[in-house]
Amino acid sequence: MLIIDRYIITRFLVNFVILFALLFIFAISIDVIVQLERFLDAADEAVEQGRYPGRLIGFLAAIIDFHGPRLFQFYAYMLGLLCVGAMGFTLAQMHRNRELVAMLSVGLSLGRVAIVIMLVAAGLNVLQMINQEVMLPKLAPMLIREHRDILSRGMSTFEVMMSRDQDGDLLLADTLEPETGTLSEVLILERNPLGTAQRRITAPKATWDDQSQSWQLENGIATIRTQLDTEASMGTVVSPVETVTEWKTDLSPNVLIVRQSAQYGQMLSLRQIKKIRQEGGVDSRQLSRYSYSRLAGILVNLLVLLIALPSFLLREPSNLLHRSIVCAGLAIPILLGSFLGMTMEVPGLSAGLSVFLPVAILIPLAIGRLTMIRT
Repeated sequence: MLIIDRYIITRFLVNFVILFALLFIFAISIDVIVQLERFLDAADEAVEQGRYPGRLIGFLAAIIDFHGPRLFQFYAYMLGLLCVGAMGFTLAQMHRNRELVAMLSVGLSLGRVAIVIMLVAAGLNVLQMINQEVMLPKLAPMLIREHRDILSRGMSTFEVMMSRDQDGDLLLADTLEPETGTLSEVLILERNPLGTAQRRITAPKATWDDQSQSWQLENGIATIRTQLDTEASMGTVVSPVETVTEWKTDLSPNVLIVRQSAQYGQMLSLRQIKKIRQEGGVDSRQLSRYSYSRLAGILVNLLVLLIALPSFLLREPSNLLHRSIVCAGLAIPILLGSFLGMTMEVPGLSAGLSVFLPVAILIPLAIGRLTMIRT
């Protein structure tokens, strides 16, 4: 590796880290200011419980607890834009110091600079894959917390609205505790193929058993309704109450959480997504988009960087402010549009094709922009 390669890599990474830190601090500062009362209330409650010695320490701990895990989420969301920004600052600095002219004078092509920058960006995207598969799944319960859950270890309980499983049965519960996988005030309606409820199960509490893939019911009772439709009689007959201890279904706590929060599903690892797909309970097209978008997102990040490169990889003097505006006007809408397109379902196309549609559109655009570089 030449000295110039190490120099470009170092400058690119330094700019990337500076931009990342500034944007992250700016983002959490706005949130802390807007939600200041909630952070102070959480700090006061923690101090009263004896968890922290003072309000200031409790306040700082609340900020770190709530926003600390979001460091990894912020990296995942902002990687593409940060790479474009780091590239722009790196090449602008080299252009201003006439370092690009010096490279040309010794016979080095500007394409060499582009290759080094793309390799570093590819490495950062590989790091994002590790982040997506290792860190985000572990932090997912903390990342979908709301501000009322500051200084708690996971998301709060939520109401389970009427949910349908693969057999057509319906589940309703007052609350689900994600950390323990426990339902309270459970109502289950088992239906026949016509959609008519034929068995009604109630229980004050139910706990998920991962081994048997079933809800273990506490004091569960069931009544069976039988429709009579004969020449002699018509109506409904209700059988005596019977005890029920187990209900097998594909509606696991993970499935219910994914249905409750799409953000949670996007942070799962490929192994977890595969497991949920095997269990059922979640639209397979939606799970496929979660899986395919991992690779498509990396390709979009790299293609947008290629599209932005000609704005700063210059031989002659130029107005860098104008170039920066043009670059931002290209990169930001393309990134936002691409990631929006990857989340939308396109009628007539499979999940895999619809996710990679922005990639297919960006490839000729990137090739066209690269032909503009005079190396």
